[in-house]
Amino acid sequence: MRTASLLHKGSSEDPTAVPADAALQMATYWSAKALHLEEVGQLLPGWKADLILVDTDGLHWQPASDLTGRVVYAGERGDVSLVMVDGRIIYENGSLLTIDEEKVRYEVGKRAQRLGLLPSTQL
Repeated sequence: MRTASLLHKGSSEDPTAVPADAALQMATYWSAKALHLEEVGQLLPGWKADLILVDTDGLHWQPASDLTGRVVYAGERGDVSLVMVDGRIIYENGSLLTIDEEKVRYEVGKRAQRLGLLPSTQL
Protein backbone atom coordinates (compact mmCIF):
# COMPACT_ATOMS: atom_id res chain seq x y z
CA MET A 1 0.00 0.00 0.00
CA ARG A 2 2.73 2.40 1.00
CA THR A 3 4.76 1.72 -2.14
CA ALA A 4 1.76 2.05 -4.47
CA SER A 5 0.76 5.35 -2.90
CA LEU A 6 4.26 6.83 -2.83
CA LEU A 7 5.12 5.72 -6.38
CA HIS A 8 2.01 7.42 -7.75
CA LYS A 9 2.71 10.57 -5.75
CA GLY A 10 6.30 10.69 -7.03
CA SER A 11 5.66 9.84 -10.66
CA SER A 12 2.79 12.31 -10.95
CA GLU A 13 4.53 14.92 -8.78
CA ASP A 14 1.20 15.25 -7.01
CA PRO A 15 1.20 14.72 -3.22
CA THR A 16 -2.55 14.17 -3.31
CA ALA A 17 -2.39 11.26 -5.79
CA VAL A 18 -3.52 7.95 -4.25
CA PRO A 19 -4.33 9.07 -0.70
CA ALA A 20 -4.17 6.54 2.14
CA ASP A 21 -7.84 5.58 1.96
CA ALA A 22 -7.52 4.88 -1.78
CA ALA A 23 -4.37 2.78 -1.20
CA LEU A 24 -6.19 0.75 1.46
CA GLN A 25 -9.13 0.15 -0.90
CA MET A 26 -6.71 -0.87 -3.66
CA ALA A 27 -5.15 -3.46 -1.32
CA THR A 28 -8.47 -4.88 -0.17
CA TYR A 29 -11.64 -4.43 -2.22
CA TRP A 30 -10.06 -3.65 -5.60
CA SER A 31 -7.48 -6.43 -5.29
CA ALA A 32 -10.29 -8.92 -4.69
CA LYS A 33 -12.15 -7.56 -7.72
CA ALA A 34 -9.03 -7.78 -9.90
CA LEU A 35 -8.71 -11.46 -8.94
CA HIS A 36 -12.44 -12.05 -9.64
CA LEU A 37 -12.99 -13.09 -6.02
CA GLU A 38 -16.57 -12.91 -4.82
CA GLU A 39 -17.72 -11.72 -1.41
CA VAL A 40 -14.27 -10.69 -0.17
CA GLY A 41 -12.51 -7.36 0.23
CA GLN A 42 -15.00 -5.75 2.60
CA LEU A 43 -16.53 -6.62 5.95
CA LEU A 44 -20.17 -7.11 5.06
CA PRO A 45 -22.87 -9.50 6.30
CA GLY A 46 -22.63 -12.80 4.44
CA TRP A 47 -19.17 -12.08 3.01
CA LYS A 48 -16.11 -14.10 3.96
CA ALA A 49 -14.51 -12.91 7.20
CA ASP A 50 -10.99 -12.04 6.05
CA LEU A 51 -9.34 -9.60 8.42
CA ILE A 52 -6.20 -8.72 10.33
CA LEU A 53 -5.71 -7.34 13.81
CA VAL A 54 -2.92 -4.82 14.17
CA ASP A 55 -1.06 -3.84 17.35
CA THR A 56 -0.95 -0.05 17.35
CA ASP A 57 1.04 0.39 20.59
CA GLY A 58 4.38 1.12 18.85
CA LEU A 59 5.75 4.65 18.71
CA HIS A 60 5.57 4.61 14.91
CA TRP A 61 1.76 4.62 15.28
CA GLN A 62 1.84 8.01 17.03
CA PRO A 63 0.03 10.30 16.81
CA ALA A 64 -2.98 8.05 16.47
CA SER A 65 -5.16 10.67 14.78
CA ASP A 66 -5.30 9.26 11.23
CA LEU A 67 -5.58 5.48 11.58
CA THR A 68 -5.87 4.82 7.83
CA GLY A 69 -2.78 6.90 7.17
CA ARG A 70 -0.90 5.05 9.91
CA VAL A 71 -1.91 1.65 8.47
CA VAL A 72 -0.69 2.64 4.99
CA TYR A 73 2.42 4.65 5.80
CA ALA A 74 3.63 3.52 9.24
CA GLY A 75 2.37 -0.03 9.67
CA GLU A 76 4.91 -2.85 9.60
CA ARG A 77 4.48 -6.61 9.19
CA GLY A 78 5.50 -7.12 12.81
CA ASP A 79 2.46 -5.12 13.89
CA VAL A 80 0.09 -7.81 12.64
CA SER A 81 -1.04 -9.89 15.60
CA LEU A 82 -3.81 -11.99 14.03
CA VAL A 83 -4.93 -12.99 10.53
CA MET A 84 -8.33 -14.51 9.83
CA VAL A 85 -9.26 -15.98 6.43
CA ASP A 86 -12.86 -17.00 5.77
CA GLY A 87 -13.56 -16.86 9.50
CA ARG A 88 -10.64 -19.15 10.41
CA ILE A 89 -7.63 -17.85 12.38
CA ILE A 90 -4.48 -18.79 10.46
CA TYR A 91 -1.87 -16.60 12.22
CA GLU A 92 -1.73 -15.42 15.79
CA ASN A 93 1.01 -13.70 17.80
CA GLY A 94 3.87 -14.69 15.50
CA SER A 95 2.78 -18.27 14.81
CA LEU A 96 1.25 -19.80 11.69
CA LEU A 97 -1.50 -22.12 12.88
CA THR A 98 -2.38 -23.99 9.69
CA ILE A 99 1.00 -25.18 8.38
CA ASP A 100 4.08 -26.89 9.74
CA GLU A 101 6.71 -24.14 9.40
CA GLU A 102 9.65 -26.52 9.84
CA LYS A 103 8.35 -28.78 7.09
CA VAL A 104 7.92 -25.78 4.77
CA ARG A 105 11.50 -24.61 5.47
CA TYR A 106 12.81 -28.11 4.76
CA GLU A 107 10.82 -28.51 1.52
CA VAL A 108 11.84 -25.06 0.29
CA GLY A 109 15.47 -25.90 1.06
CA LYS A 110 15.25 -29.15 -0.91
CA ARG A 111 13.80 -27.36 -3.92
CA ALA A 112 16.39 -24.60 -3.68
CA GLN A 113 19.13 -27.24 -3.74
CA ARG A 114 17.62 -28.85 -6.83
CA LEU A 115 17.62 -25.46 -8.52
CA GLY A 116 21.24 -24.90 -7.53
CA LEU A 117 20.39 -22.00 -5.22
CA LEU A 118 21.85 -23.75 -2.14
CA PRO A 119 24.85 -26.05 -1.74
CA SER A 120 23.86 -29.64 -0.93
CA THR A 121 25.47 -29.33 2.51
CA GLN A 122 23.26 -26.42 3.65
CA LEU A 123 20.08 -28.37 4.53
